[in-house]
Amino acid sequence: MDAGTVFSVLAAALLAPYTFPAWPLPEADIARLTTGQTLHKDFEDDGLKGVILRFFVKAEAAFVYRTLANVEEMPKYMPSLGAIKVLEVKGKMKRLEYRSQLPLVPDFVLDRYFEPPKRIWWTKHKAAYKRIEGSWDIIPAEGGTIIQYSLAVETGGLLPSWAALEIQKQGGRDLVRNVTRHIESGGKWIRSDYNPRKEQTPN
Repeated sequence: MDAGTVFSVLAAALLAPYTFPAWPLPEADIARLTTGQTLHKDFEDDGLKGVILRFFVKAEAAFVYRTLANVEEMPKYMPSLGAIKVLEVKGKMKRLEYRSQLPLVPDFVLDRYFEPPKRIWWTKHKAAYKRIEGSWDIIPAEGGTIIQYSLAVETGGLLPSWAALEIQKQGGRDLVRNVTRHIESGGKWIRSDYNPRKEQTPN
C-alpha cells in the first residue's frame, strides 16, 4: 500500500461519523411514537455518555430534513441557542460556531456533515469538552416522520459525567417539544425567548 493510499484510508477514517449503539425499531415502538410518546435510551461507550431520543412529527421526511439542515434558522427553535455562525463550508461539511444563551456554557465549534435525505451528523472541532458526537436521523413513517436525535459527550473533567448526562436529558425534553412545534407549524413557530438582536451574533 503506497503512501497516498494510506493517507486516503486514514482521512476517510477520521471523517467517518461516530457509530451510536444499535437500537431496533419494532412495530410496537412505532405505534407508541405515532401516538405522541418520546422514547429515549441512555448509553456509555469508550468514555462517552450519551442519550438517543426518538419522536414523531406530522410532516413529510423531505421537509423535516430541509428544516434541520437549515442551520441559520436553528436559534429560532433550539433550546438555549443564542446564535450560530457559519465559519466554513467545504463539500458536505459546514463548520459552525455556536453561542449559548446560558451564562456558564462556553462557545464551541462543530463540524456538521449533511447526507440528504436521511442524516445529518456532527463532531467537535473546538470545544471545552473533550469529545462531542451527534446526529439527526430522519425515518419516513406513515402519516409523518420519526426523528432520531443522538448526542454523546466526553467532558474531559469539565463536569462530572453524571451531570453532563443529566443536562442532556433535560435539554432533550425541551428539544423534542421545540423541534416538533417548529416543524409541524411549517417552520413558523419560534420559541418565546428567541432574541434576534445583532448582539447575539458570534464575533
